Amino acid sequence: MRRGMTLIELIVTIPLIVAVLTVMASFFPKLLTDIPKIQRAAHVHRGLAHMLRTVQTDVDTALALPESFGDKTAGESVLLIRLPDGVIFYEVNADGIVRNELSGADGEGTRTNSWSLPAAKVSFQLWEREGEVSAVAVRTAVALRVRGRNVDKLANTQVYFLSALPSVRETP
Repeated sequence: MRRGMTLIELIVTIPLIVAVLTVMASFFPKLLTDIPKIQRAAHVHRGLAHMLRTVQTDVDTALALPESFGDKTAGESVLLIRLPDGVIFYEVNADGIVRNELSGADGEGTRTNSWSLPAAKVSFQLWEREGEVSAVAVRTAVALRVRGRNVDKLANTQVYFLSALPSVRETP
């Protein structure tokens, strides 16, 4: 029985091991930089999913999607939702998304939720049918820096219809 390796086997095996380690070493630094980016993107995406669930809950119980309330006007970065007990105001800013409950004609509100998602891109678009706003499209994406340029990843569009569940809506 043989107890070791011959010199020829060692001469062949050592360069193969060196070649495999060289290839693996070139991937290792890239792997170390990509994992944190992917984790940050996943964190932002989870925050967006929570925000979208909140928007869906608000739209499901909404009476209307007004185009303005007080000094607030709905647009790409602002969404207004009229509920039976007040108006909800979503605003997208550089730090993330803020949800306020507005009261009174002056439009003063109290902050009820905020999502600190600076890498998130969010925009709102009201959809009209027969002269009335009937839905809102919420576009979301995660901005990542890839190879020196900004790229939108995990881009989605969610559409929430105002009259999707008529039994939930209350009449004014």
